[in-house]
Amino acid sequence: AGIALLYITNLILTRRWVRDYAIFGYRTLVKGFFRFWAAVVIICLVMAVVVSVNRYFTHDEAILQECRNVVLVASAVLTLVALLPVLTVGGVMMGGMEDREAVGREYARVRARRGLLVVTGVLLTVEAGFRLGVRVGDRPWGGEGWYHSRAAYYCLGYMLEVVVVWLLTGARVWGGFRTGEVYKGHWPGGGRPRVERWAEWVNTEGEVYGERG
Repeated sequence: AGIALLYITNLILTRRWVRDYAIFGYRTLVKGFFRFWAAVVIICLVMAVVVSVNRYFTHDEAILQECRNVVLVASAVLTLVALLPVLTVGGVMMGGMEDREAVGREYARVRARRGLLVVTGVLLTVEAGFRLGVRVGDRPWGGEGWYHSRAAYYCLGYMLEVVVVWLLTGARVWGGFRTGEVYKGHWPGGGRPRVERWAEWVNTEGEVYGERG
């Protein structure tokens, strides 16, 4: 369930990013597109949970094979969903669409948001692809491959999830998402500005991810 939240979060952030382009804006079709894929993530999660539980209550080979097929399909779809932000950013960039927000000093923030989507999307795709590959490449007991090791499981699984969470959290305090003089490097002392309250270190949600709606 935790990884599903990251997939949905990335879809929401991608939706906010494409909204800065006039061709997409607040169009209902675009909003429906991302809501559809968010619903697909939830459906895949439910499918995987149901068949995983069902496998513990049967020894019928035919049913076990059907359960495995369902898990493979769900894993493949989730891998596609994880890659969707990268495909979206790539399509927009290749299309040469003009961003109404990418003007003057604010271009740095637009570029930072784009980079955040690409990096988190690639990491989640690697994680989802690894899980899919492990399930596709089943081996008999005693003939496990390197990808069945604990190191591979944790490094290409949970570790990547932690990195994604760290990136999304760190974006809320990184100066690259700030509006104003940050783009010209005019912070006093060459670093972040002096603040009176710790909350002033935190970027607003709109600065990092785009406004809600």
